[in-house]
Amino acid sequence: MKTWNDRLKSIFEENKALRQSDMARAIGVSAATVSDWINGHIKTIEGENLLNVCEYLKISPAWLQFGKGDKVYFYSTLSRDDIHAMNISRMLGSKERRAWYRAGDTLSEPDEGTNGEE
Repeated sequence: MKTWNDRLKSIFEENKALRQSDMARAIGVSAATVSDWINGHIKTIEGENLLNVCEYLKISPAWLQFGKGDKVYFYSTLSRDDIHAMNISRMLGSKERRAWYRAGDTLSEPDEGTNGEE
């Protein structure tokens, strides 16, 4: 696949349940614009449109635009809470981070006497 248009088109070909009109509505562009992207009538995609398309499709902006790296965007598999926890972890010093991890480990252990049930 030589162009970003080809890569975008391949996403829709791989997933028949994916509809251009649904993506257009979700990212705030017209269905005609999405069609023009897929058919190569619009040669560039940048900025907010690029990021919105990639977020919607859960793909990497670098892969879509340049064909570089993995197609699946790592963060697309994470929840907002997961990303928030990663950001908190990055802000902590190493000692605080280890304490935070230990606290998380104790929260994830099943309560005694409950067989792990809530």
